[in-house]
Amino acid sequence: MRLYLSNIKKGKPDLVVLACTHYPIIKKEIKDFLGDVEILDPADLISRELKRFLVSNHLQNKSSRKGGVKFFVTDTVEHFAKNAKELLREEVSGKIERIKLTQ
Repeated sequence: MRLYLSNIKKGKPDLVVLACTHYPIIKKEIKDFLGDVEILDPADLISRELKRFLVSNHLQNKSSRKGGVKFFVTDTVEHFAKNAKELLREEVSGKIERIKLTQ
């Protein structure tokens, strides 16, 4: 935390926006490090908007069958698997595919 947030903490912000997909996972740690700061987590808004989009375009899963999970990463599969196991507290091996982003 110190490495990434020290400069932000020095600026004494009133509000911090969690603008990356994995930040909500460590929201408590960010809040604890920064102290008296409001944290804006857009995850709820994004999930509501995604649901609205899926429903309005008739794309929601109406099956009783449970869906699966697949992770697409630009990092190494091994590095992601190690971090995911720590953060998600579950084994994700076999569910990860490395991809390259191109323009």
